[in-house]
Amino acid sequence: MITYFYKLNFAYEVRKDKKGEPISSSFAIGYLSTLKKATEKIEEYKNLTGFNKHPLNCFRIEKIGLRTAYKIKNKEIVDLYELAHEYYIEDEDVFHVTYFGIYSTEEEAETEKRKISRKRIYKKYLENFTISKWRVDRDFEWKEGFDNDDGK
Repeated sequence: MITYFYKLNFAYEVRKDKKGEPISSSFAIGYLSTLKKATEKIEEYKNLTGFNKHPLNCFRIEKIGLRTAYKIKNKEIVDLYELAHEYYIEDEDVFHVTYFGIYSTEEEAETEKRKISRKRIYKKYLENFTISKWRVDRDFEWKEGFDNDDGK
């Protein structure tokens, strides 16, 4: 069974790299149980410091499925475990972040991490995996806004 959630992200261009390609800063705001709640959260955040200096299309809603063996009756009380990997490349002065998905338990996320960590690209940075717990409709980041890295 697949249950869908909505991850609210914010991404904006910070600067250009040496080749003139845009380098973006992006971060998660939270997971929501419905598209309507994600849209309402954008309305709540759009005038906060930092967010208000960028166009609304910097907010991004991503529909993500959670596979479970059971039907989730109340999505609003679910805890999600997000698996990600991040590493810094000094020559490029950028962080590379990869999100692998959401899981219903920390143990499921750990199992997936062990599988992924065998891949050559991740072996060099094994300690850079993270598993973050998100409470749907309850855990939100950047509630006070943010200061832009680029001084805008």
